[in-house]
Formats: sequence, structure tokens, C-alpha cells
Amino acid sequence: MKKYSQFSTIADKGSNCADYIQINGSTNVKHFRFIQELSEKKELDIKWDKKFNLLEFKIPVNNFKSTNRKMDEDFMELIKADEYPYIQITIHVMNAQLISFVNDTVFYPEINVQLAGKSHSYRTSVQLRRCQDQSNHVFGEVHLNLDDFDLEPPLIFFGLVKVKKDVLINFALTLSD
Repeated sequence: MKKYSQFSTIADKGSNCADYIQINGSTNVKHFRFIQELSEKKELDIKWDKKFNLLEFKIPVNNFKSTNRKMDEDFMELIKADEYPYIQITIHVMNAQLISFVNDTVFYPEINVQLAGKSHSYRTSVQLRRCQDQSNHVFGEVHLNLDDFDLEPPLIFFGLVKVKKDVLINFALTLSD
């Protein structure tokens, strides 16, 4: 899916091991981005179950920021933030050794996304990297469609601006032992 090549991530995957969650989308007029830069781990509930090879994180939706306040309000309404305050992502690692991996290991796990009370699974690539501080870091992206979650994109300015249903979630997280 090359349609998201115009979106850049906060952290350059080549050198920076910053933690973030980013949601990218577009309208018939322009692209938009919602970002959570995670400076402290307490902002995100990360569970790494080594026994069952699951990496799960709950993203508080109210912590996303965009450059447009009205877009923030529309986004919160779209994903039913009052009723469902988290987006949950579960990575089913299967057959991958997260403890002792070779730098820049790429694998293709099943990723389950729970959004607005609905759940949908995807298969995508995830990259594991050892950062300069020797921490383990996971980078990934999930392409999803709002129809998968029974979400109807808002019409803005009396329907002149239409939000497209394709969305990309980028994530980069430090894994702690």
C-alpha cells in the first residue's frame, strides 16, 4: 500500500528510538496526523507476555494531538472516545525470540486492533531493533479501514471535505525486560 508514502514518522527509523504512536489519514483536500509522543512509559499500558509471545499496548485516545483543534474533536467523536477511551493493539509474535534477536529483525505477525468497541486482525511487518542505549525497540505500522470497525468518517463543511476510510497507525516502542 504505497498510498501512505507521503506520511513521515516522528522518529527516523534509521537512527532515532523515540517512543510514539501516530495515526495518519487523509481527506479529499489534505492529509492529517494525530500524534502521541511517549516520553514516559506510564502514558501507555504496555504488557509483554513472553510466555504466550504477546505484546499488547493500550493507547489512551485523549492523548492524541493534531494541529487542528476542530479535527481533534471530530476524531474523538468518530472513534467514540467517551465510550471507548483506549485503542488496544495486540501483536501475536509467534516463533520470534524477542529476548535475543538480531538487530533489525523483521517479522510478520498477526496484529489485532481494538477500536471503538470492535476488533479486527491484520498481518503486517514489524521491525525489532537494538537502540544505542541497548534497549530493545519495536517499530511497526498497521493499515486499516474504518469500515472494519463500523465507523463512518465525518463529512466536514457540509460534505465538501470527506475523510477517507483508509488509516495508517505507526508505532515505535521500547520494550523493557
